[in-house]
Amino acid sequence: MKNTCHGLMSQQVNRLSFAIIAGIVMGVALCAVVISFGYHHAYSALPASYDVRLLGLPLYHLTRVGETYTGVPVPRNMVFVGILCSLVLAVLVETWWRRQESRHGDR
Repeated sequence: MKNTCHGLMSQQVNRLSFAIIAGIVMGVALCAVVISFGYHHAYSALPASYDVRLLGLPLYHLTRVGETYTGVPVPRNMVFVGILCSLVLAVLVETWWRRQESRHGDR
C-alpha cells in the first residue's frame, strides 16, 4: 500500500523540479532576447561600448571593434535572472496548484 503523504510529497517535488527547470530555461530565453535587442540597439546607435541591461542589471557588455561588436557576458547577473525566474515560476505553480486543489475539494 502506498503512503499518501509520500505520494503528495513526490508530486510537490515533481512540480517544483519542473518549475525550477522551466524557470532556468525561461531565464536563458529572456537573457537571449534582451541581448539580441542590445545588439540591435548598439548597431543602430553605434556607441563605442554599450551595456545590455535588464531592469538596471547589466547582463552583457558590448564593445565596438572596427565595424562589429564583441560581447562579454556578466555570468553572475545572468544566473541571478535564471534563479529569479525559477523562484517566480515555482511560486506561481504552487499558488495555482493550491487554488485548483481548493476548488476541487469544495465539490
